[in-house]
Amino acid sequence: MNVVDLRAHDDLDGLSEFELLDLYLRVRQLLAERLSRKEGSESLEMFFSRMAEVVEPAAAAAPVPKARISPREREVLHFLAQQKTNAEIAATLFISENTVKNHVSNILAKYEVGTRHGAVMAAIREGTLTVD
Repeated sequence: MNVVDLRAHDDLDGLSEFELLDLYLRVRQLLAERLSRKEGSESLEMFFSRMAEVVEPAAAAAPVPKARISPREREVLHFLAQQKTNAEIAATLFISENTVKNHVSNILAKYEVGTRHGAVMAAIREGTLTVD
């Protein structure tokens, strides 16, 4: 599904978590490209922060506690954001799949979420992970 297809849909509940993340990443990239064309424009992070204040004022007011993510877990988070499988992450980082599974489990526990997508979104919200 692309952004244009969304105009025909009233509801996004039918999309999987990864389809929603893909949509988010595409919109984010499009906004970054448009913002970069304007001289003196705000950064993408500032834009999303400003939009969050408009859409979710209560959430913006509450400080987001940072999860204590290790450097290796941060690397794994980066690959989770790219929708890589455990096997792909293991091959890239030269570690076993079981080690990747342990890192993913630790990440989920630290962010108190049940899905990989939830962890990625939590990391983006707190600023641990930036997606460009």
